[in-house]
Amino acid sequence: MSDRTIVRALRAIVATGTALAVGGSVALIATGHAGFWWDWGGSFAAPLAFFFAVFVWRVIANQPRNAVVWAMASTSFFFGLYAVGGAVAAALVSGDPGILFDPSITPADLPPEVAWVLVFSAMAWVPGLFSLTTLGLLLFPDGRLPSPRWRWLAMFAIVTLLVGTVLGASGYRPESTYQIGADIADDVLASVLISILMLISLLSLLGLISRFRRSRGLIRQQFKWVVWGASVFVFAVALAFPLEGTSFEGLSEALFYVAAGFLMTSYAIAIGKYRLYDVDVVISRTVVLGVLAGFITLTYALVVVGLGQLVGEGSDGLLLPIAATAVIAVAFEPVRNIAQAWANRLVYGKRATPYEVLSDLTRRLGRAEEGEGILIRLAVLLRDGTGAERATVWLGVPGAMEPASTSPADAHVSVVPDLDDPSTFTVFHDGEVIGALEVVKP
Repeated sequence: MSDRTIVRALRAIVATGTALAVGGSVALIATGHAGFWWDWGGSFAAPLAFFFAVFVWRVIANQPRNAVVWAMASTSFFFGLYAVGGAVAAALVSGDPGILFDPSITPADLPPEVAWVLVFSAMAWVPGLFSLTTLGLLLFPDGRLPSPRWRWLAMFAIVTLLVGTVLGASGYRPESTYQIGADIADDVLASVLISILMLISLLSLLGLISRFRRSRGLIRQQFKWVVWGASVFVFAVALAFPLEGTSFEGLSEALFYVAAGFLMTSYAIAIGKYRLYDVDVVISRTVVLGVLAGFITLTYALVVVGLGQLVGEGSDGLLLPIAATAVIAVAFEPVRNIAQAWANRLVYGKRATPYEVLSDLTRRLGRAEEGEGILIRLAVLLRDGTGAERATVWLGVPGAMEPASTSPADAHVSVVPDLDDPSTFTVFHDGEVIGALEVVKP
């Protein structure tokens, strides 16, 4: 299979996962089942599906055969499947979908179509979550194991995920008497499955940490953030399951959501700041898209769901959606501008963006007849746009060049630039060398 085919296939998978997650979440909230959406887990499945879809979409072109990217695509797709399964089940259940959390209810008590929906979606969170915490960590970042001795753990993780998901899904068959609303602690099979997967997750985290300790330079910076976020997330997951059904369940859920935020932030920093997987600076567009999508979703939820609860069911069903649309329309452009500025700062740091450098240079060159110090300004723009410690504009022919301008102005320049050095860019006019642009990076 060619790289292009792999890229297209994985992008289709994560696009499907995102569509399922967002569509399922919007359907549940819009139909007045926001409480069920939260209890079902759509509040964490949808953000994780969307985030790792963006992750895969951006890095897959550079890493088409990286097994870590496949694990992230699995996370996005299965969380999307889980989210939309909850929406379909809620729509098919006659009455309150909250009966799906009743421990006295079995699949045999439900309409057959509801049971079959649960067969294909209710256990999708298992591969969604644990593909991320097992193979996603064990193979990070290049898709290869830390050493051959870890091969047994990778195989054990794959077998456990497949067998556990299939066995768990079979419990939702229409004729089954499985108590679908029972706590994990009361289900022997689920307890064993989760315990094994958590053990594999902890061992995978140890593998990631051991690889981090051997890393150096920029790779170490990338590892540092992911190790930090993954450590918080894995331990939060390990605490969440034992506390389910206890008086501390609310605390464990809050910890899980905070840890999920840390995990996504760590990957975002590794990608955006330290160029994990050589992601292009166009990632700023992805950041803006994510912020706008979150703004639209949050505004709609607050206005339609929040005000709907306060106003009551007697209000006009169209009034709140229209009000939400109006708020989004008015605030969209200011929010977009703020998001773009924040994204530029995230991607470029304190540097000017390429567009800003080009537009400023064009404007300055257009006013060259006014006697401005164009070469001085060119050195300043070159340094601002590349984040260099020093930028120098040289004039002359090879072997006889002199510095025409330098930024910062007090920088000492004494060595003639090496025109073969990657940090020096030769300037030609009519096929002849007339100068060079030199940058010194930190």
